[in-house]
Amino acid sequence: MLKKPEIIQQVYNDGLVELIKRTQKTDDYGTPIGGVDKVTIDKVWFRDLSLTATDTFYAHADDTDLTSKVSVRGKMKISTKWLAVIDDTEHEIYRTYYNPKNKETEISLMEVSDE
Repeated sequence: MLKKPEIIQQVYNDGLVELIKRTQKTDDYGTPIGGVDKVTIDKVWFRDLSLTATDTFYAHADDTDLTSKVSVRGKMKISTKWLAVIDDTEHEIYRTYYNPKNKETEISLMEVSDE
């Protein structure tokens, strides 16, 4: 007899990604002043994914270079205006996609250069 296939659970232990929202600094009266405040939204465990040719193709069409792709467990609402910090390196979020098959949110990242 054939053995029934076992369910394999994904492991999200490649590291922590810190999701940060950038907001304009304001004074006591609500008037915008120079600078940006960074507020941590969430810290989530992730697993690394590989970039596909399709991801790279569409990013190059927008004149951007993707550096990595990660996934987090569950369906998360993540804005592309936020920053993702992994190992003290800031990344801009290029695209998010919910994969219903694996029940995870995939996040495509671009590394922020210090130019």
